[in-house]
Amino acid sequence: MPATATRWVPIRYGASCRCILVALAPASSLEILAWRIVLSLVLCVLILVAMGQLQRAFAVLRDRRSALLLPARQGC
Repeated sequence: MPATATRWVPIRYGASCRCILVALAPASSLEILAWRIVLSLVLCVLILVAMGQLQRAFAVLRDRRSALLLPARQGC
């Protein structure tokens, strides 16, 4: 890779970061957190759909006992 290409890589990443920060400037921290939660849930659903496990996940969440025991089982 030429030296000029490696020199411009950090500048491009820094510029894109500044654009994101400028776009988020008018938003409050709570609004940013809410968007991160929503987008994380959407990503989880897309992964479940891609793996073909969406029906199974909904079945676990419909069963009250399984849904309540799920967080307790994560510590084991």
